[in-house]
Amino acid sequence: MTKQTFTQDEINLIAQNPYVISVCPTRITYSLAFKKFAIQQAKEGLKSPEIFEKAGFDPQMLGKPRMYAALKSFKKEASTPEGLREPRSKSKKDRMEAFAKETGGYLRKEDLDSYWCEW
Repeated sequence: MTKQTFTQDEINLIAQNPYVISVCPTRITYSLAFKKFAIQQAKEGLKSPEIFEKAGFDPQMLGKPRMYAALKSFKKEASTPEGLREPRSKSKKDRMEAFAKETGGYLRKEDLDSYWCEW
C-alpha cells in the first residue's frame, strides 16, 4: 500500500486553509482550533468527509483514509489527561505560553528560560 502524496499545487491549496499549520507532500499538521472543531462535529454525528468539507477542505484531494486517520488521532488525543494540544510544529515556549493562556495560569520568565535554551 503506497501513501498518497500531494503535488505542489495541492500543497499550496491546502496551505491556504486557516486550519492548517503546515503541509508537506505526505503530511498535514492541523491547528488546535481544527481539532476542537472536528471533535465537536463528530459528537454531533458528522462523518470525517463531511467534517473536512465543512472546514473548507476537498475530501477527494485528502482521501478517506487520511481523513479517518486524522479524526481517529484527534479522538485519541482528546481522551488523554492532557486533552487536545497545540501541534508540535510550535516551539515548546509557544506551547507553554498557549497552555498558560488557556488555563488562566501564568508562567514566569524564569519558567520559560528554564525550558528555552539557545545552542
